[in-house]
Amino acid sequence: MSGERGGKGINVGSTTELELTLNRYHTAYTEHTNTMSGTSNLKERFTQLQGAKERSEPDHACPRIQRVAHHLRDRKDFTKHYTPKLVSMGPIHHGEPKLRLGEHYKQMWASTYIHTKKITFETLHENVAGKIKYLKGLFGDDLFSFFHYLNEGFASTDEMISWTLFVDGCALLQILEHAKLEEPEKMNVKVDQLVLVMQDVLLMENQLPYPLLKLLWGDQEEGKLIEIMIDYLECHHWATLKDHIKLKDKLKDQPKPFHLLDLQRNIILHDAREGNPTPNNQTNGKPNVMVKYRYIPRTHACV
Repeated sequence: MSGERGGKGINVGSTTELELTLNRYHTAYTEHTNTMSGTSNLKERFTQLQGAKERSEPDHACPRIQRVAHHLRDRKDFTKHYTPKLVSMGPIHHGEPKLRLGEHYKQMWASTYIHTKKITFETLHENVAGKIKYLKGLFGDDLFSFFHYLNEGFASTDEMISWTLFVDGCALLQILEHAKLEEPEKMNVKVDQLVLVMQDVLLMENQLPYPLLKLLWGDQEEGKLIEIMIDYLECHHWATLKDHIKLKDKLKDQPKPFHLLDLQRNIILHDAREGNPTPNNQTNGKPNVMVKYRYIPRTHACV
């Protein structure tokens, strides 16, 4: 059987054989290409695996403020240990609806703090804005990605971050200097609210970097800044007045803390070392590891 096109006959049977032959060549070529591609991908995987030993986390000059790790966030009833109840500090809990009253208080405290310093609002803000790239590097990379700056009237994300850190930092310095439970009127809040504030500023997800506080501290003596931070933490540890004075002298000469919670950690570790000055801290040149035991009810124990 044959047909005609353009005056020439075409053998349909021959065309079918040609198509089958071409299909076989195409299939063979595709299989060969896939095999080579698979081999290439496998080689790449081996190369990546060999280099994995040398890979590590990015090297930062200091620890960065970030969210609580996922394996801790998943624990039941653990949220209360890192979520602020009244005021947010920094980007992690910024803008949460339940903390709107805290935003009002922070504005009030920041304004009060700046009015007591011999510096203008604009100059103090410029101290932060001029260092915003450096300050952003002290936080986790993902913490500012949700900032909807246009919704809040800012021209850029950096402008919003600068303003947030400026207000929060000034408010925190006012808290550190004047938050005392026996004198709540200095903060213009009720005692029960002040208790929440004093707890909130020590939460892991509510920290502000020490370099920010130093910028907002202005030209005042840096040693005084460390001193008011230590004084603020006095009610959070069990040192006597004599020990507290001695502690301030020692910590002034130590490396600067990363943030307020880091200073609290240094105080606790210092108290622990001072409370156990015997040479038993080490055994045969190795650190003495403390093991803690948890009580297990007999009904759940294997006997």
